[in-house]
Amino acid sequence: MKISMTERIIAPQERVFGLFADLDGAAGRIAGITKLERLTDGPVGVGTRWRETRVMFGKEATEEMEFTVFEPPRRYVVEAESHGMHYRSEYQFEPAGGATDV
Repeated sequence: MKISMTERIIAPQERVFGLFADLDGAAGRIAGITKLERLTDGPVGVGTRWRETRVMFGKEATEEMEFTVFEPPRRYVVEAESHGMHYRSEYQFEPAGGATDV
C-alpha cells in the first residue's frame, strides 16, 4: 500500500528538516509519542536506530526504526520491520517560496 500527502509549513526548508529529524525532541513535539529511546550514539544519519512508543487506537505500541536514507535538507527514509511487515516512510522537503512542502 502506498499513501502520499503534502503539507505546507511556513518555515525554511533547513529548519523544517531539522525539526522532523530531531529524535531527541520528538516526544515533546508529537502528541502520540510517549517515549523515544535512541539505540545508536552520535549524530543522526543513515543507520541511526531508535525505539519509539506511541499510543495508537487507544493502545500503546513500540517499534524499532532506522534511518536508511538521510539527505539533509531534502529527504530521509525511515524503515521498520514489525509483525511480519516491512514499513518504509519517505519524507521529502521542498522549498516553496519562504515555506516548505513536506
